[in-house]
Amino acid sequence: MKMIRVLPLLIVASCLTGCIHSPRYVRVPDRVLARYKEEAVTAVNSPDVWGCFPEKSHAQNYTVDAAGIEYLFNYDRASTVTVRVPVEGRAASGRAFVAVVFNAAPDEFSGFQIVDIYEGR
Repeated sequence: MKMIRVLPLLIVASCLTGCIHSPRYVRVPDRVLARYKEEAVTAVNSPDVWGCFPEKSHAQNYTVDAAGIEYLFNYDRASTVTVRVPVEGRAASGRAFVAVVFNAAPDEFSGFQIVDIYEGR
């Protein structure tokens, strides 16, 4: 009989712990999104940026589809913002993107710091 009384509490507790890990929603000003977009689009075709990550393979020149850009904010792991820029430029068919990963909080001295860049499908 005690188990029947405890069972609803266990169910509620497990539901609450699931809610704790639910994604957080943040409000980001349009001017900040525009700046992330500008920096990411510039980085996609920048030899200097790709030179900082020599182990990453990439095309020499991408055609950017700026209308399809996505922003992924990850404050749980490492406070990063990933900007996925749809591109064309590889011989393989299909939709591709270049992801540019920034620190979430721009440094007032160095601006938007790119911590990773990679090509994906």
